[in-house]
Amino acid sequence: MKKYFVTMFLSVFCFVVQVSAQSSVIATLFHDGDIKTFYGTGALRSAHTAAVHGDVITLSSGSFTATDITKAVTLRGAGMEYDSISVTEPTIISGDFSIQIASDSTLQNNNLVMEGIYHNAAGVITVKGSLYNPQFVKCRLYEIRCSDGGSMYYANFINCVIAGQVQYYNSGSATFVNCYVSDINSIASNSSVSNEFQNCVVKNSSFVFVTNTVFRNCFLYTMSSANYKLPSSSPAYNCVGYANTQGSIFTNQSNTTNTQVSSLSDVFKTWTGSSLANFKAERLELTDEAKTKYLGSDGTQIGIYGGSIPFDPRPSNPQITKLNVASKSTADGKLSVDIEVKAAE
Repeated sequence: MKKYFVTMFLSVFCFVVQVSAQSSVIATLFHDGDIKTFYGTGALRSAHTAAVHGDVITLSSGSFTATDITKAVTLRGAGMEYDSISVTEPTIISGDFSIQIASDSTLQNNNLVMEGIYHNAAGVITVKGSLYNPQFVKCRLYEIRCSDGGSMYYANFINCVIAGQVQYYNSGSATFVNCYVSDINSIASNSSVSNEFQNCVVKNSSFVFVTNTVFRNCFLYTMSSANYKLPSSSPAYNCVGYANTQGSIFTNQSNTTNTQVSSLSDVFKTWTGSSLANFKAERLELTDEAKTKYLGSDGTQIGIYGGSIPFDPRPSNPQITKLNVASKSTADGKLSVDIEVKAAE
């Protein structure tokens, strides 16, 4: 498996800007050493309009109106859920939006990165055209799908919760590392491109159509009465499966490293297979016995808390943690604003 790294930023910095109004949510745009600041629920849209490929947009906690993404930017939020340690609220993007990044001479080696974002409860992200090397880190998404003719190539999902479904087509490919995925729909990559799930929990309506996909150290769950078996073209290693009252998910697998269980309580402390629309209420923790009994190929527990990147919803990117606006404006109608951006410790 390829190795994936999340860059850690440890610096703390403050800056003062001049604005003409006060608002509770803020977006900053970093471009060539310069910082621009935007305010209000439309701040993400304004920052994206002003951005070019390779720029960094940082969002505060709070709710932002969705905007279609057409540029290879790095989009950083304060997190996908409330963090009681840092007392930080999530960054919410509200509404459906699309991603369509044209490959032109200005794109160079820039790729789309999204980290620390909560996409609203039933929001849909639609990928149009060919999207290469996107990275989604510590995000809660409901549904991400490819439109007709759209595909994701070499997409990376790390420490993400996908409460609805992931949908992509024949030529696409993606790697999921320490993620929860509610449903994999229409994954049927051609034989030259393979998808991979490592240390994930996958709750799927069926597995028969999931082809050319590798599962390692995962928990696989389906309620299907007929199409519950993984096809032989999708090998599984050191995985645990549950198929309600049906037979084994691993019937078509040639290796013997996988285990079928008869009850979810054999594996999880509290999870009963229900949707994870609210991940905060259910953490997918294994029982103490399961942590030592069901081990991945690296000797750590299967599921989202094992492996080299155990699940942690807190973003590693810098977050806007303070916004102080002066009570009075200057003579020319501007306000002094003190903003602090701090990285997670």
